[in-house]
Amino acid sequence: MVMFLGVFIIWGSHPILMMGGLLVLVLSSLLYLYYNTLMFWGGYLLLMVMLSGILVIFSYMLSLVPNLAFGEFSMFMPLLLGLILVYLEMEKFYLMDFSLYIFSIWGGSFSMMTFYLVSLLLLLMVIVLHMSEMKKGSVRVV
Repeated sequence: MVMFLGVFIIWGSHPILMMGGLLVLVLSSLLYLYYNTLMFWGGYLLLMVMLSGILVIFSYMLSLVPNLAFGEFSMFMPLLLGLILVYLEMEKFYLMDFSLYIFSIWGGSFSMMTFYLVSLLLLLMVIVLHMSEMKKGSVRVV
């Protein structure tokens, strides 16, 4: 679901819509970490890093962008919502309780969460690079 939200943010047309989508992405990743570990400290740490860094950049970009109308409803949205619902149904089969175990961060069953965090950070980096393109973005080098 988080990857689908990331793709939705990249294809968004309005910066405020992208910022709201990023906030939903961060909060859903926080809930994912909580459900897998039953501890909030990792999610809080991830939330603070993302909100303090990336949302500051988006706030700066929003202040420079003129007021634009939201784009039309595309046919991609029903497909995306259908894929999210299928993914949520499939995810029920893979739930595990990690609260009673101690795992190495690079080995065993905990490597799936490490892969998730690395892919999330990579996706957020691509989103920031996409929003600050030299030809289209509001951050320009003169």
